[in-house]
Amino acid sequence: MKNAFAKILLALALAIIALPAGAQKKIYTRSYRVQDFKSRTTKVVLGAVPALDATLREDVTSFWTSSAYEFCTPAEYEKLKTNPDCYFLRPQTDKGIVYLTLSKGGREKDADALKHPMTLVSVPVAGTDSNGSLVYMPAFITMVQDYAEAAMASERVAYLGLRAICKGKRAGTRLVKDPAEAAQAFAESRPATAISVEITPDGNPASRPRHRLVFSTDSFQLHSFK
Repeated sequence: MKNAFAKILLALALAIIALPAGAQKKIYTRSYRVQDFKSRTTKVVLGAVPALDATLREDVTSFWTSSAYEFCTPAEYEKLKTNPDCYFLRPQTDKGIVYLTLSKGGREKDADALKHPMTLVSVPVAGTDSNGSLVYMPAFITMVQDYAEAAMASERVAYLGLRAICKGKRAGTRLVKDPAEAAQAFAESRPATAISVEITPDGNPASRPRHRLVFSTDSFQLHSFK
């Protein structure tokens, strides 16, 4: 991971050096571009994936604390998505997996690089044909916020993605892999416990693509992501 970050920084440095002096000031890092995250309103898009709407509305209301937020429709999102003053939290589907994506609005061809659109992070939350993992939405929402806040403070996190916020389990933490017990432990906010959650298109662990998240049941700290 460190090598990957070093390569990213080198590429940025070379890009800046290659530009005329007058253009260099228009190069902005990812971390710099999200410094306004907490002061902006995050638009939470409902209706794009109807199966998520009730859960997303309820859990954003209870667990979203990093910024002001408002709910909006997909049609409203289409009108607002070019606004660089807005952030968006919305479900997206790719290859049978539903992701919760945090992005910043903007226009691709705007002369001001600060006004280009930007995807901050995408967290897998369910399969298109298997939504049992939606019971963990409070944790997924927390991960999005943890990542955004960490990206504000660290270029490394801003460029390396969700894995950059993973922290090892504390000594004495019990790891639960059984799906039924994991759901129970999560519902109880069981202390000193981490659960392993696998997300595939149809809920079959053998299906692909497959994501595995390990996180604590009390603080929702992400321990590993594959």
